[in-house]
Amino acid sequence: MEYSFVKNGKQPLCVIGDPVAHSLSPAIYNPLIEKYGLNAQYGVMRVPRGDLPRFLAEAAAQGVAGFNATMPHKRDLLALVEGLGPSAQLHGSVNTVVRREGRWIGHSTDGEGFTLSLRRHGLEPSGLRAVLMGAGGAAGAIALQLAQEGVGSLAILNRSVEKAENLGTGENRPFCPVWFHGGGGTGKGGPGGRSAHQRHSSGYGGLRGEFSLL
Repeated sequence: MEYSFVKNGKQPLCVIGDPVAHSLSPAIYNPLIEKYGLNAQYGVMRVPRGDLPRFLAEAAAQGVAGFNATMPHKRDLLALVEGLGPSAQLHGSVNTVVRREGRWIGHSTDGEGFTLSLRRHGLEPSGLRAVLMGAGGAAGAIALQLAQEGVGSLAILNRSVEKAENLGTGENRPFCPVWFHGGGGTGKGGPGGRSAHQRHSSGYGGLRGEFSLL
């Protein structure tokens, strides 16, 4: 697949994914680009899974300064960019890539962006009982950021309980009480989700009590 970036004398920027035509990113970023007088334009680029190396090479050759990434590329980019910022290393996903001194550098803004949005709406993460729906790349970054900022507990809902469990275990995973809920049952992990999981057959019905954040 070949990639061609429309420049019109402006710096090309874009969001990549597959599918991606539905993305609202251009409607968000182009007004901001205009507001701050930047010589750039933001579009969408469908990049099929497995074609990231070709995209990165062609984007570099055509002078692309950076791009955002959505599914299915957030984790695949970890092994393909030439450097990772601290947030991407910590969260294990990449949603923003910039060109610096001839190298692609990956960052993750999902977690910090989420908690910044909470604060703008008057919510402090510390002590909240939170429910996280989904277990993809953004969910992992948000889960870890919430835990780092002192969330009281976190329930992860996903169609596959195994994927939810993977989100709550391993290195750099949330250090707070974590419950996993899926169509096939639930599990519970202690700090960091590192204790053995006890599964039940109650599925989503096992979720009880009042929560501060969904």
